[in-house]
Amino acid sequence: LIANGMEVSTDMGHILALGLKEYVGGIRHCEELRRVADEQGAFLIVAHPFRHFFDPVYFTRQGKEPFTLTPEQAAKLPVFQLIDAIEVLNGANTVRENVYALKVAQAAGKPGTGGSDAHSTQGIGTYCVVFEKDLASQEELLAELHAGRFHPGHGLLDDNLQRFTEASLAPDASG
Repeated sequence: LIANGMEVSTDMGHILALGLKEYVGGIRHCEELRRVADEQGAFLIVAHPFRHFFDPVYFTRQGKEPFTLTPEQAAKLPVFQLIDAIEVLNGANTVRENVYALKVAQAAGKPGTGGSDAHSTQGIGTYCVVFEKDLASQEELLAELHAGRFHPGHGLLDDNLQRFTEASLAPDASG
């Protein structure tokens, strides 16, 4: 299945836009991207929303305060009001970042997705989105996304596909 999609760098982070029919100027502003997505029937997923949020301040987060929001507080951030789903399982994130994103999705009442974020062939399929039925077209993909008939998964490469839960990656999700 091949579908239209792009990762848009917005003023609120990276947003995966599935089903956009064409590029429209101004979508780097998340509110405009939401408007265009609604017009075109697209589905928006905030990608890797907490990447590096827990890094030591002296490393990649120079000059920033430590991240201290609870998942319930983070769920109220404006970006989560403008998207359809949250990428809770990302192959380039730490377990701690993924588990935190899952907790935020639960607090926000948003479904979660998974993605390998692969930059080489070895990473493809590490994490994925599992749909309830086989899909044959972009229209079916968008219908299933909008209906919420999917969940994040891992273990595909090991023939052990399972739903991502707080405990499924590692017993200790501290990092």
